[in-house]
Amino acid sequence: MYPTTHTTFLCVAPLPSTILTIGSYTASAWGTRVQSCTSLTTHHHIAILVLPAGGGQWAWGTSLQCGEHESFCAPRDDGDVVKMKHGHRTTDVVCELFLRPQNMITVTFIRHGESEDNPLGIWAGWKDAPLSELGNKQAQAVGAWFSDTKIDYIYASPLSRAFATGKAVHEAQAHGPPFRPHPKLREQHFGLAEGHPWVLEIPEGQELEDLFDKKVFPVLPERHLKFPEGESLEDLARRAEEAIVECVIPHLEEDGVHLAIASHGLCISELIAAILRLDPESKRDVSYTGLLNTAWTRVTISPPDDHDGPVHPSNPPALKVFVTDVNRYEHLESIPVIVDSSGVDETLTQAEARAFFGGARI
Repeated sequence: MYPTTHTTFLCVAPLPSTILTIGSYTASAWGTRVQSCTSLTTHHHIAILVLPAGGGQWAWGTSLQCGEHESFCAPRDDGDVVKMKHGHRTTDVVCELFLRPQNMITVTFIRHGESEDNPLGIWAGWKDAPLSELGNKQAQAVGAWFSDTKIDYIYASPLSRAFATGKAVHEAQAHGPPFRPHPKLREQHFGLAEGHPWVLEIPEGQELEDLFDKKVFPVLPERHLKFPEGESLEDLARRAEEAIVECVIPHLEEDGVHLAIASHGLCISELIAAILRLDPESKRDVSYTGLLNTAWTRVTISPPDDHDGPVHPSNPPALKVFVTDVNRYEHLESIPVIVDSSGVDETLTQAEARAFFGGARI
């Protein structure tokens, strides 16, 4: 039986944005622990999250519904087999129960849609280009993808390409969650290189200062290097840490909330790295770079099991962080991705630009 101090609330359903209903409770069911599958068939698991809500239990016989699939009764124990019906067909589904940490929050990072600068092979950090025609389609697609997933707060870079992407997600949320631009979510600032063509490698025998004087701005090989009047990756990492403290950590006081952050490829890679540094046991051997336009990556964050009391943003305890999804872009399946906005096949330079500004170090 369920522990008496817990209440079943959310289901990891076969589809990432399926609506789950258990009794009088309704929630968006997005997967974190069980691999998503495209259809509900025998032996596919539905994992029931058991939340520390301090409430009672549902009686055996409570209806459980996942999208178009509906059960004859709700599960009670790990391994229960529930008969799900879809039209005139029934399927046996094995249920998997697990405990959800108290004060766990979910953060979904969304890279902006394609901007008018993205295909051009120019340095475009704080240079504020709007979404291209393709980028607007991508933003609408990711907004529609999350329309059935409840998001409690949306933060966005104030740069127009990320701001517009965040607004597309916001406008698709029926309940109108708070939408908050935040300057520390901007892309890396490239200083005097902004708007100039970028060069993949430093020409042999050339000093960086001489190249800068000639308005030649190559990809910098070390994290501490920066263009004049710009930021280094180390500077961006420090700013990302501040953004996590200001935008994410305060929400650990609100159990179960879901945040969405619309930002930029390089910034998102540093934001995720900043979160992982808060967990001394986190897995850090996975790359979170090379994000496609409007691709999303998700983490869950919770205090340690033995933590008691509030979490102070300026001095949080060692947290538990799990990366559950990386570079997800199923919402783009019907949209051309490797074609630029003019309909011309992209060149190698354009492909490199897309990869670099997605966070990849080419």
